[in-house]
Amino acid sequence: MKAPEVYAISQNSRCQGVKECYWCASPCGEKHTHDEPMPRVILRNKIDAARPSSPWICEGCYLFRRASTSVFDFEGRWVKDRQTPRKWPWLLTETEAVTVLDSNREAFQSFLLAPPTRFCLMLLDGPEQFVRLHAGIVNDREILEGTTLQFTVNNVPHIWTVATLKHAILNGQEGVEGGVRFLLDKFGPWKTDRPEGKRGRGKWKVEDAKVLARPVR
Repeated sequence: MKAPEVYAISQNSRCQGVKECYWCASPCGEKHTHDEPMPRVILRNKIDAARPSSPWICEGCYLFRRASTSVFDFEGRWVKDRQTPRKWPWLLTETEAVTVLDSNREAFQSFLLAPPTRFCLMLLDGPEQFVRLHAGIVNDREILEGTTLQFTVNNVPHIWTVATLKHAILNGQEGVEGGVRFLLDKFGPWKTDRPEGKRGRGKWKVEDAKVLARPVR
C-alpha cells in the first residue's frame, strides 16, 4: 500500500479504478487530472512522477493537493483551518491523518517506541519545505523491536528500529544511523528511569536487534 492510498482511507475515500495515478501509480479513475505540463520526451530521472504519461491522479493525491483543510495534531487537538496539507508534517494511519508538532514531543516518543502495524511518517525540517505525499513510505508489517522502519524528512528516506532507538536513548548517539539521530534530536529530551548522567540499562532491556523476535507491545 502506498502513502496516497493510506491518506485516502484516512479521509473516508479510496484509490480505485482501472487507471494509474500520475504521481504514485495507485489505482484511479478518470475523475481528477494533474496540472503538470505533459513532457514531449519522458525522461524518468527528470520527472518526479511514477506514471508521467498518465493524465489522471488518484483520490489520495487529489485530496492531499487541496488548497484548504483543517489540521489536527498527534494528540487530537485542532491546530488551524484552511491549511495546505503539503506545508505540514504528517503521520498517516488508516484511521487518521495528523500533524506532529514540537508540542507533541513527549506523547510522540511513545509512538516511536511502539508504532502500529501500518503507518506512514513524513516529517519536515527547516523553512520553505513541503511534503510530497507520493514520496512517503508506508510501513506495513508485523513490527518487532529489530524491524527496520522507514520515514521521510523533507521527502528523503530514513530508517530506524525500536531496538536501536532504545539503545541510543540510554547510551548516546555514537554509531547510530542518521535517521535515529534525527528522531533523538527532534523529539528529545527522552525520559528513562536511569539516574541522571548515567549510561547503560535504564527503562528497557536492550538486546541485539538481529536476534530480537518478540513483538513490540
